[in-house]
Amino acid sequence: MLAYYVADELHDTAVLRHRDVTGGDCGRQGDAWRCTVGFDEAMHGSGALTALLTGDDGITVSDELVGNAPGAELVRLNGDGRPDLALRQSTYEPNYAEAPQYWETYVEVGGTFLRTGCTVPRHDDAPAPTEPAYGSCSHPGWPGATLSGTPV
Repeated sequence: MLAYYVADELHDTAVLRHRDVTGGDCGRQGDAWRCTVGFDEAMHGSGALTALLTGDDGITVSDELVGNAPGAELVRLNGDGRPDLALRQSTYEPNYAEAPQYWETYVEVGGTFLRTGCTVPRHDDAPAPTEPAYGSCSHPGWPGATLSGTPV
């Protein structure tokens, strides 16, 4: 559950069904707060949502993404003071357990996650990128990788 407090009083809540919150980070967007919340979903999934927190409307979720591997990271990629997203994906080649994984990076712009690109798939546990990735997101074993997010 997400809870938004104003002056030490509960202002609004949002329920995240079947998701375990792993972290959150916020930055100013005008007079409001733009927050990104990371979560784990099911056995292998992880992702994040972005929400605007205002005194009038409370919590307004505007976008969310889910990857096919655990370990989504909230990162700051574009210097705007608001959190962005590094989403871990698997190529599923030859199967989930043996497949290399890669990162898809997304910058949050106006409440939408915009995909910048992907890193090269690797078999080791590569850390989340600290700047936008611009590589190809097309990996033959996981065609869904080309469908998530909005390419910039």
